[in-house]
Amino acid sequence: MYRLSLIVLTLFLVACQPSTSVWQQQHDFICQSLIEGFLKASGQQNFELNQKSDVVDSVIPQRLFSYQSGSTRTTLIGETQRKELRFVCWNDAQHFAIAQHDQNQAPRQALLTVQLHLPKTTDKLQVSAPKTQ
Repeated sequence: MYRLSLIVLTLFLVACQPSTSVWQQQHDFICQSLIEGFLKASGQQNFELNQKSDVVDSVIPQRLFSYQSGSTRTTLIGETQRKELRFVCWNDAQHFAIAQHDQNQAPRQALLTVQLHLPKTTDKLQVSAPKTQ
């Protein structure tokens, strides 16, 4: 009985853990910000995040972000048509980049690249104020 309750307690605690790491959440936040900034700058604010997933066939770890238009238009047949944009986001060291995802195009041209200086988990943030006379 003791072992059974210990197993149930362990399974319960494992189920309560978030499935994504803090690093993955930060990575997704940076990628989504870059993509949504690009969409806003190009006048395509009506797109909303639909799905995100990992790209498994790449050497560099990449995430695929799928956006769909928020507004639907009715065609002559009466079907609703939603436009979809797919972006891939990757990072190496301190650089993050996004590109539009096209499975037929092997080398991807980055639409936007940004260099971030993220503090390491062991680093301590230091704040300094200018000296006043």
